[in-house]
Amino acid sequence: MITNSDKKRAAMAWVMWGIMILTYMFNTFHAIAMGVIRQELIDQFLLSENQFVLLTNMFSYTYMVMQIPAGILLDRFGAKKIAVIGAFTAALGTLIFSSGAGYPTLLLGRAVVGLGCSVSFLSVLKISSCWFEEKIFCTMSGVTCFVGMMGAMAAQAPMALLGSILSWQSIYRGLGVLIFAVAVLVLLIVKDTPQMMGFSPVAEEKEVTDVPLIQAVKSVLKNRWTWPPFISYGCFYGTYLIISGLYGSSILQAFYGCGTVKASSVITFAVIGCAVGSIVVDVAADRMQERKRPQLICGILYLAVWILLFLMAGKGSLTLMYPLIFAIGFFSTAYAVCWSAVKECNHPDYVGISTSIANMGGYLGSIIVPTIAGWIYSGSISFGEQTAYRYVLLGAILMTGIGIAASCFLKETHGRNVGL
Repeated sequence: MITNSDKKRAAMAWVMWGIMILTYMFNTFHAIAMGVIRQELIDQFLLSENQFVLLTNMFSYTYMVMQIPAGILLDRFGAKKIAVIGAFTAALGTLIFSSGAGYPTLLLGRAVVGLGCSVSFLSVLKISSCWFEEKIFCTMSGVTCFVGMMGAMAAQAPMALLGSILSWQSIYRGLGVLIFAVAVLVLLIVKDTPQMMGFSPVAEEKEVTDVPLIQAVKSVLKNRWTWPPFISYGCFYGTYLIISGLYGSSILQAFYGCGTVKASSVITFAVIGCAVGSIVVDVAADRMQERKRPQLICGILYLAVWILLFLMAGKGSLTLMYPLIFAIGFFSTAYAVCWSAVKECNHPDYVGISTSIANMGGYLGSIIVPTIAGWIYSGSISFGEQTAYRYVLLGAILMTGIGIAASCFLKETHGRNVGL
């Protein structure tokens, strides 16, 4: 029987999650916002293409390195403290970046932003695990990805439109203040567990035992089933960022002669597709009780869309790009099963370590794949801008193919933990 206390606890669970998700929205914003201000930064600071790619990747460097430490810190200190520290750090990094004092300062600011944002996604998952029943945890993960992507959407057309009115420095200064305000909101309102507000826990409390961290990390790293989803996540997410966060807007401008605002409005559909796909793929995988087949189907369709984009670039009207760009975002979420696939192939006592390592795969891909794309662009720009971008698209096709190959080796768990 559901009591009034249970109803109040359920309502407060959404309040806790709703505040925490704001921190993740800033994460997704920062992850892809560089594509919109790419040309401004290159022109203002006289950057080479490789320098711009390095600047973009500084976010991912610190983000990736922090994944395992973030999981450990969350388990030890709780989501609230770590989320507050992370948000304050992200706000500081954003303000450093907005100063525009020079290329080294931009690198520093971008790195500090990545450091602060590195705990946001895991913090939301941690709050979800404490405030929501375990049986809907997967659903909450999908909803978290979906809502979080609203931040990425803001980093496309809305930011480009705002950029036509304000300088990029003004935008980032305002963003830094906004992140600071959210950090204060988390500090004042969020509670780590229902018990802290006088509610009963959502599940029977279990005795907490110390996990041997070195043994856990070694176990996950030595497990051969850890690596197929690690690689596929990196390839699928990395290629998605080529369109959503690096070259998408520039590619459309080069092939269709449109302005930044118009091109960014089209690229927004990649983010929308990714948001929708994150829920659809997770729900489908849970209902099918499969991991391998959903990823393979999605991955093959993802490859097909990339090939179609390569063949159609510059042909027809820009309107045709809307469904194609949406499909790239949607099918890129073939990676959505990777967290479950890694978790279910490793010992249940090592859930935090295994999922954080899976997360590292995605962000390693977000560094390597765009870097390769930058090398391809720089090496072929002498043949003309459109030709250079065609080579970039060919590189994305190759990387997607590697992701599909890795998916073929995914261990099918049928939704059960088989890592005992």
